[in-house]
Amino acid sequence: MKKTRFSVLLALLLGILTITLWWSCQTPTDIVEIQPPVAPTGLIATAASQTQINLSWTASTGATSYAVYRRFVTGEYSRIAHSVTKTNYSDTTLSCSDPLALDTFYEYYVIAYNAGGSSSASNTAHAMTNQCTLTAPAATTALTATAVSQTQINLSWNAVSGATGHYIYRNSVYIGSTPTTSYSDAGLVLNTTYSYYVISYNAGGNSPASNTASATTFPNPPAAPTGLTATGVLKTEIDLSWTASTGATSYTLSRIGYGVIYTGSLTSYSNTGLIVNTSYSYTVTASNAGGTSGVSNTATATTLPDAPAAPTLSATAASQTQINLSWNAVSGATSYTISRIGYGFIYTGSATSFSDTGLTVNTSYSYTMYASNAGGNSVWSNTASATTDAATPGTPVISAMNTGSQTSNSISWTNSSPFTETSFDVERSLDGTSGWVLAFNRGVGFIAAPDTPLNPGTTYYYRMRARLDTGGRTYFSGYSSVVSATTLR
Repeated sequence: MKKTRFSVLLALLLGILTITLWWSCQTPTDIVEIQPPVAPTGLIATAASQTQINLSWTASTGATSYAVYRRFVTGEYSRIAHSVTKTNYSDTTLSCSDPLALDTFYEYYVIAYNAGGSSSASNTAHAMTNQCTLTAPAATTALTATAVSQTQINLSWNAVSGATGHYIYRNSVYIGSTPTTSYSDAGLVLNTTYSYYVISYNAGGNSPASNTASATTFPNPPAAPTGLTATGVLKTEIDLSWTASTGATSYTLSRIGYGVIYTGSLTSYSNTGLIVNTSYSYTVTASNAGGTSGVSNTATATTLPDAPAAPTLSATAASQTQINLSWNAVSGATSYTISRIGYGFIYTGSATSFSDTGLTVNTSYSYTMYASNAGGNSVWSNTASATTDAATPGTPVISAMNTGSQTSNSISWTNSSPFTETSFDVERSLDGTSGWVLAFNRGVGFIAAPDTPLNPGTTYYYRMRARLDTGGRTYFSGYSSVVSATTLR
């Protein structure tokens, strides 16, 4: 038994020794080292739908799997698949393409793997998903119409998903469009009912019509009462009256500085309980269902009045035939009288401004005035003078030509109103519509002048106008037509 065990142990030791001697005799070339695969080639990317791009490539010898990398054109690469054992891959759940956006344009590369490692990146391939199919928006809801004046109704509605704009219809007739969710319809007829609906739209088409909304414009409020007068009849009473306003149902009389003292349908009122020798001023407004009028003229009276003080007058030329006069309201005055010196009285009334019309061009006029009330007239005011505007020069006729020069053009013109201007402004532009600059100014003795220095081979556009400088003011004619000339190269 002991001999048998020894024999087995000896045989085992001899076997181990034999294997060890064999292995030590082997050369390094007998050991196989696995190399990484080469980079995949022939990568192709093809859009399959709005949300899918298909990839395919040529197999890499020795590769056991592949990884796919993707980026937006303007972004960074990221791995989207690994352990891919085929030579194709479908990238799904992408965004449908917007031709104006880069983020639907995708780029790819592939890396091969085996037990020896990874390859370098394949060629890149890119594709854009198919364009989105737009659908028309749904109909807007909750359209409302609200009258805000005698001539305007405001519309508003809920925003509609996907809509880029909205068509507005009044009484079934198209009147405009807007990208917002509100619209103001102006220029309407007072006290009139209008009906509206809205159609939303985008590149995919139009929605159905919205609900219909209607509103009625306001009636006009009455005109401001006119002819308000105030008369001191006692030491403690001033009587007031005014002209009725058409359509008015009531009037509100205010004593300035005190507030409302009367509301009712009458056109006269006696204000009692006042202080002796005190001035009071009043205004009145008219009302109806459409609203309240503007404020009337101011009427002023004084219990036991003294004659008012003189107003301060100013005069300003408004045109060739009009001078505007204005003055301060004088406490206690109920009317004002204006005299154009050398011509006589031209105005008496309660307003504090007046336009003197029908005057002569470029002529000086002087004015004075006085204020009045029941106590008498004031002394004359200061003298105010103004000169009507001068006649506007006529528009010249311009022509331009190149005279064989690389650096100048010749500009000539015809004066359409001789002796009414002092000079001419010639302006230059590179496109004939914008960027106008003054090329030169010439006096009335000129009918032509060069424009220099200019650039060779360039087309320049010209226009001009006549200019009158007089009395510290400048008047211009209208612009001539636009002409052009091109310098030589």
